[in-house]
Amino acid sequence: MPDAGKRVCEVVYSRAKLEVGSMNKRVTLEMPEEMHKLIVEYASEAGAEPDDYLRQMIQRELENLQDLAAADEAMKRIKSGEDKVISSEEFWRGLDD
Repeated sequence: MPDAGKRVCEVVYSRAKLEVGSMNKRVTLEMPEEMHKLIVEYASEAGAEPDDYLRQMIQRELENLQDLAAADEAMKRIKSGEDKVISSEEFWRGLDD
């Protein structure tokens, strides 16, 4: 049973990249009551149900993590010399022809 200061919320989420026919999975989260109140408040302000709001928040965070991983990989390629950084002028120079 959850602590008195926590509330159990059920969240339905889907994979980071939605696929036609993919099945949703159910996840149960325990969180402090104050956090739950904020989620309900922010969801209401956004005109969404709390579970939809949480799903959107999780989706955005997953996309951010994917972007950070891609940036880390790009930085590794630049540092290793595999890729290089060029100016915008240099980039556009060959495309104007």
